[in-house]
Amino acid sequence: MQAQSGPKQWLTLVWLVVLVGAPVRVDATGILWSKHKPTPESLVKEKTLKRVREGSASVTNANWNDSDDFTFLSSTLVRTPLRFARPHVVDPNFYARLTDAIKKLTYDPRTKTAEIIGEAGGLTMHSWLKMDDRLWDEVHFTIIKGDLKGMRIRTYLWEESGKTLIIGKGELKNARSKFGGLVARVLPTVAEVVIDVATGRFRGYIEEEYQKKRL
Repeated sequence: MQAQSGPKQWLTLVWLVVLVGAPVRVDATGILWSKHKPTPESLVKEKTLKRVREGSASVTNANWNDSDDFTFLSSTLVRTPLRFARPHVVDPNFYARLTDAIKKLTYDPRTKTAEIIGEAGGLTMHSWLKMDDRLWDEVHFTIIKGDLKGMRIRTYLWEESGKTLIIGKGELKNARSKFGGLVARVLPTVAEVVIDVATGRFRGYIEEEYQKKRL
């Protein structure tokens, strides 16, 4: 991103800060950074985070919590700088290449909304996913229509020694009552498999592309 200068550009940045509605930090190039992003340690268990940071595993956990909410947490370390990894995080069309579970994805860059048709483990999904990528190190996704409507996913990014730690946290409140007994039982397992496979491919593809750029 080019450095911005002049009253008009900085007024635009002020407007964006207000629009985002969250405390942010604006650096010298005009990039918006989250000021209240949680720490990795507050999201992921110590042993799991150690495995992820060592690059030995991408880890996904999905479950029903005590309040009837469906949640998942996915962590991975991409061995590229943040500036290289992030454009892939905010490219919905890229995700369609990562998992066979996505049968069709149509993205409208004007509204930053993707229509997704998917199927995995006997479960089908037809949803509209909206992306908010105004912050450089914190990207929000919300299913605004269709199956799993109301699910929110927060994707957090940190650069650590030239690598990118990515943690995604998803939540759908009061979800169990929306599904039949069978679906409720298999959903966490199906979600873990689909997300874990996609995360592994995501990491591998970005690292491969990065190595090509360096040759």
